[in-house]
Amino acid sequence: MRLAGLEMTMEHLRGKMKISELLKLWRIKHGMTQEQAAHELGVVVKTFHNWETGKTTPPDYIRKAIEK
Repeated sequence: MRLAGLEMTMEHLRGKMKISELLKLWRIKHGMTQEQAAHELGVVVKTFHNWETGKTTPPDYIRKAIEK
């Protein structure tokens, strides 16, 4: 995924990207490290890393939180 695509809104991307891709886009768009993003979402860094790499899937409330 190219960073030039960051101007696309999260709403436009909804349903077209995997949750792991959405998490990474959200994190980069907000200028956060994985550590900062994990803190923002109230999870440990390893959990966020697993979500962002697609190793595990976050609960539905995480998708709702990043789509705001």
